[in-house]
Amino acid sequence: ELRERAGRPKEAVALFRRAVAAMPGDAAFREGLARMLRQTGDKDGAAAELAEAARLEPRETGFSLRLAELRLEQGKYAEAEDAARRAVAAAPHNPQC
Repeated sequence: ELRERAGRPKEAVALFRRAVAAMPGDAAFREGLARMLRQTGDKDGAAAELAEAARLEPRETGFSLRLAELRLEQGKYAEAEDAARRAVAAAPHNPQC
């Protein structure tokens, strides 16, 4: 987080990759890695990490919503729709969805 705040996302990517390797089932680490990958321009890598975070914690709709947003930015509309639908299915009464 400090490297992220210091404007050093490439170093933050390396730290998050180590954290994910040590704890592959931690969705929060994967979301952090996705955030940093996105900042460095690796949107497909970010999407993969968000998809895995959503798989690990399907009831946490934020991961799927961020994935949908990212895919929209990339013009990958079918993938964006799929991610948004997963978020709605996981929490149909959530006003964010």
